[in-house]
Amino acid sequence: MSKTKLEAIIRKIRREGFAPDGASICRASKNAFKVNFRKDLFEGSRTLYVGLPDDPRYRHWKEMIERRNKLKQCVRALKTLKSVNLAKEKTSVEWYTPSEFVEMARSVLGAIDLDPASNPTAQGWVKAGQFYTKDDDGLKQPWHGRVWCNPPYSKFSRLFLERGLQFYRAGDVAACIFLLNRTGAAWYVDLLEQFDAVCQVRRRISFISPGGEPKKSPQHYNDFLYLGPDVRAFEQVFSGIGRVTG
Repeated sequence: MSKTKLEAIIRKIRREGFAPDGASICRASKNAFKVNFRKDLFEGSRTLYVGLPDDPRYRHWKEMIERRNKLKQCVRALKTLKSVNLAKEKTSVEWYTPSEFVEMARSVLGAIDLDPASNPTAQGWVKAGQFYTKDDDGLKQPWHGRVWCNPPYSKFSRLFLERGLQFYRAGDVAACIFLLNRTGAAWYVDLLEQFDAVCQVRRRISFISPGGEPKKSPQHYNDFLYLGPDVRAFEQVFSGIGRVTG
């Protein structure tokens, strides 16, 4: 599809704000949209990605689809050879943030009073005044002060964001910085609008595995989300690693 035709489609989506019958639109950025179709309308993939090639979100989608296709090809080849027993690997939802990014957050916040999604290993460099472990369940505990949070990257991400917003609006949390995997999900786009500033990191962060090893091939781009009164400080510190909007 030509760039001119894509631009026409995007203008139409912007102007009329609708997708074909049985579909819903999620706007991911200025020039990129994701269209989700009802299950009963199509077989196979039910998601259509629309965007201009120079849009960062569209490039990210394209890379994601290419990785998935390559993985499917490998799986089909291995099944044909019948040389291995393919089993789904259970991945950990715990990935630790490299210390340099924690220090950037600390310089904006002044100090870290609470880390609501942590463990003793990560606290070796986070050094929060208080932290909650998986057993404590930070989603059921009170939040307070200046908060740093790298939540589990599964269904819990949304719950931790909503929890942080709840305590910030109530005045219990003075400021908060989240680190999330970037996603075009509608719930994420909606929640982003409620934060004071967002940094879209240019390069994917190599998180630390539970075994202490850097993750060699990060799959996702990342965002730092800020709630607090000092947006200028957040921009000054984080603009060096990504695009800051607020």
